[in-house]
Amino acid sequence: SKDQISDKTKFGINTEWNQKHQLTPKKTVVSVCEEMDHLINVIDVESTCWEKQSKDQISDIIEIGITVLDPKTFEIISTESIIIKPAHSTVSKFCTELTTLTQELVDEQGISFAEAALILKNRYNSANRLFASWGDYDRKMFLRQFELYCVENVFGPRHLNIKALFANVFELKRGIGMDAALKLTGIPLEGTHHRGDDDSRNISKLLVYILSDKEFEDKLKAYQDVLPPIKSAGPGAESTARAAKVVDPFAP
Repeated sequence: SKDQISDKTKFGINTEWNQKHQLTPKKTVVSVCEEMDHLINVIDVESTCWEKQSKDQISDIIEIGITVLDPKTFEIISTESIIIKPAHSTVSKFCTELTTLTQELVDEQGISFAEAALILKNRYNSANRLFASWGDYDRKMFLRQFELYCVENVFGPRHLNIKALFANVFELKRGIGMDAALKLTGIPLEGTHHRGDDDSRNISKLLVYILSDKEFEDKLKAYQDVLPPIKSAGPGAESTARAAKVVDPFAP
């Protein structure tokens, strides 16, 4: 209740900022998109992985799933799977069991990470659209891959962490997985979990659920009016955020 949290910062809800700005999640997301291309690229990546971390291989992105969402109309415009051939690792049996992706498939259908980055830039206008994902793993993985492959960062300065947004909306003590969020909202899981295209589409449905539900718009206020660049937050900023127990969906 309001009496319980008073002027303090509860996990995921900065009440002082909320009271000052009084913005709903839809207005916040739409206002950010209006400063850029008005569409959102909801992205989910799958990477090479092992049951026990490999000592002689580096994890590579092997699939980029991307769904284009219009935050004003809630229309899902398109969904695509971009398969990437890894250069620093191979697809393990564990990875295949998790994602259904195989070494044979990425060898036959995969393109280079550099080519995939150009698709994001040219086909999906990634530099001018809001990049959204479930959690922060995807954003951080892209930053590692850009450095590893010596490829220019094709994203703009802002990223939306939908997992943090969802946790704030439901006033959860911590973020939960996409599959758990789908069960909580009653949205059926479409396709195969841990495939990038299907997951990006399911995540888009969760974002639509948050933005279109009037009850949530009454409950939740926005987070910050000036969103930092994607690379601006350092270790000190992260420590401060953890200490305050605030999860900002737009924080890098």
